[in-house]
Amino acid sequence: MSAATAARAEQVRLRAEVRIQVARIVDELERIGGVGSRSSRPAPASFGRQRRRGDKKKGKKQIILGLLCNAEGCPVGVEVFAGNTSDPHTLTTQVNKIQQQFGLKRMVLVGDRGLLTEACIRKAVKPAGFDWISALRKGGIRKIVERDKVQRSRFDEQDLVEVTTDLYPGERIVLCYNPFTAEESARKRKALLQASETALEKIAQATRRARRPLKKEKAIALRVGKVIGRWKMGKHFKLTIQEGYFHYARDEQAIAREAALDGVYAIRSNLQEPAAQTLVKDYKRLSAVEQAFRNLKDDALSADAFCGRGS
Repeated sequence: MSAATAARAEQVRLRAEVRIQVARIVDELERIGGVGSRSSRPAPASFGRQRRRGDKKKGKKQIILGLLCNAEGCPVGVEVFAGNTSDPHTLTTQVNKIQQQFGLKRMVLVGDRGLLTEACIRKAVKPAGFDWISALRKGGIRKIVERDKVQRSRFDEQDLVEVTTDLYPGERIVLCYNPFTAEESARKRKALLQASETALEKIAQATRRARRPLKKEKAIALRVGKVIGRWKMGKHFKLTIQEGYFHYARDEQAIAREAALDGVYAIRSNLQEPAAQTLVKDYKRLSAVEQAFRNLKDDALSADAFCGRGS
């Protein structure tokens, strides 16, 4: 069998597994009364936060699908949660399911930094005795880099560096560097700073114009707030707002501090055996789970599963 034929066969197998899980979702929604017009009872839909930019779910009820996959990205479990359920809480439920249904005693949970949070690891993963692989947020990376004085030059010979720090006792931290991501981050920040300055300069000119200048401090603050809210660059500017006066300037120190972490990400784990490269590779395999979830959502939509209205 050729490599291309084997790859197509694997895609067909995974697609079949996804359809099985979709059927379980539909059965679950029917059980709780939330699929199609066969039930007037409401599904566990509720108002929740927008989980990603561009979702356009504000003001709409939603449900959350919790998908559990094996190391190859093949779905092995799925569960429906209320729309206002936090991501860490869905993991707690999945951990309990693993213990009760599958009877697994040794397992490594791999999740992103939004799922395997510090609190979730402490309250759910550690008590269950499971190992984990996750990532650090920018704040955690900054503390390690600044406290342990990790220099960018350490990435000159290889794109990952393993460090030990008392900030995360008993854990392995692998700092990685992606030059393409670093370049893209710098480009985006430059564009957003320029767009913010253009908008802020218009406000500054409005306070200095001869005819009907912008005077009230509250009115100035409202306009500045809209600019900051749109471009999310407030942390990189020093702003002075007074009655009839507005001044802005770049915070070069804050910009340089952020730029120092461009392209840097960190993998964390309590596993001691595998090499650092293996930890990074296992974390990146989350992309297979993301693909399985996209397939699941597409098939769930084609199955016409939707939340019923309450009476």
